[in-house]
Amino acid sequence: MQRRWLALGVVVLVAGCGGVDGAAVPQAAPDPWDPCSIPTEAIAATGLGTEVVEAGWGEGISMPDWERCLWQGPATDPWYYFGVLRSASISIEELRADPQVADAADINIEDRRAVRFHTTIAKPSERCELALSTTGGLLRLYVSVAGGSVPRQNPCDVVVRHAEDLLPNFPSKP
Repeated sequence: MQRRWLALGVVVLVAGCGGVDGAAVPQAAPDPWDPCSIPTEAIAATGLGTEVVEAGWGEGISMPDWERCLWQGPATDPWYYFGVLRSASISIEELRADPQVADAADINIEDRRAVRFHTTIAKPSERCELALSTTGGLLRLYVSVAGGSVPRQNPCDVVVRHAEDLLPNFPSKP
C-alpha cells in the first residue's frame, strides 16, 4: 500500500516538473467583446426595447476605433436611444482629454469606477454619457433624446440606471 502512495507521489512530482519540447504555439487572441452581445433578456429587464436599432455605424460612416450597438428606449414611450460603444484602442484618460468631453465627473457603478460626462455636440438636457474601463476595452454608454421628443427624465440618471442594470453583462474590470 505504501508503495502505491509513493509511486503516485512520484508520478505527480514528475508530471508537475515536466517540460514541453518544441516551439511555442501562438494562441489566437480572443474575439473582442461585441456591444450587441448583451442578452435580449437583460435589455428587456432594464426597460429598453429589445430590437437592436442599429449595429455598427450607418452607411458611409467609418469609426474604426469604435464598435456600436443602439437600442430604443421603453417600448411604451420611446423618448430616447441607448447606445453602447466599445474601443480597444482608446483609454479613459484619452477620452477625458477629448475637447468634446464636458462636465466630466467620477462616479461609481457598483464597485466599478466610471466617468459620467456630456459632450459639446449636444445639450446636457438631451444627451448624457458614461465611460468605464473593462478587460474588453473602454465602454462608452449614452442616452440621447430622440429627435422631436421631450425628455421625461434626466438623461444622466437614465444612463446610470442602465449601466447598473447591465453591468453583469459587460467585460470584467481591468
